[in-house]
Amino acid sequence: MQRRTFLSLTGAMGLHATDAPKESGFWLLENYYLKQGTQMARLHDWLKFTRLPAIQKLHTGPVIVMEALAAQHMPQVMVAIGFDPQPEWTSIMATDEENPRIFELRVYDSPSWNQLRDLHESKIFQRVGVRPIFHSLPLAGTDMPNLTYLVPFDNLASREKAWDAFSADAEWVKLQKEAAGKYGQISRVSRISIFKSAFYSLVR
Repeated sequence: MQRRTFLSLTGAMGLHATDAPKESGFWLLENYYLKQGTQMARLHDWLKFTRLPAIQKLHTGPVIVMEALAAQHMPQVMVAIGFDPQPEWTSIMATDEENPRIFELRVYDSPSWNQLRDLHESKIFQRVGVRPIFHSLPLAGTDMPNLTYLVPFDNLASREKAWDAFSADAEWVKLQKEAAGKYGQISRVSRISIFKSAFYSLVR
């Protein structure tokens, strides 16, 4: 089993980390890359009975445990831990025990920080039904600059409908053309992973 941890800064879309607003918080993403066999069951037991209780003793923010349905590495488990200052967790914490949501982790690589700053997708996202739990910029790493979103959807059908509407949105089409003309290329999706929440996750 391999474990990778990423610390990312949440804030307004398209901002360089040094320009991030004061109300920005942090998300810690722990990725566990597993082998086939008993590792998955053993990891879930450790997370449920050891890791999460330890986190809850020290932390009151959101914790999401997710198992990959489709990702570059399978099997995989990701733990997302949100830190202060807290946004309105009510929408994040909403849950339906019988119909848990899916979560999409979407990473955009960009040719420059300036281009990320010039792309204003947030209003378009809200209009088409894409409502990220967080959008974040990396504090360190080899693939900078990039922008990462974690987006919940009711199901795969609602996810596809929302992204189709986003791709066809007239304002987004215009922004892409303007960015391509100004920078020569636009931010592109480099990694998409689809997760389901673990049954014991504090957020489902």
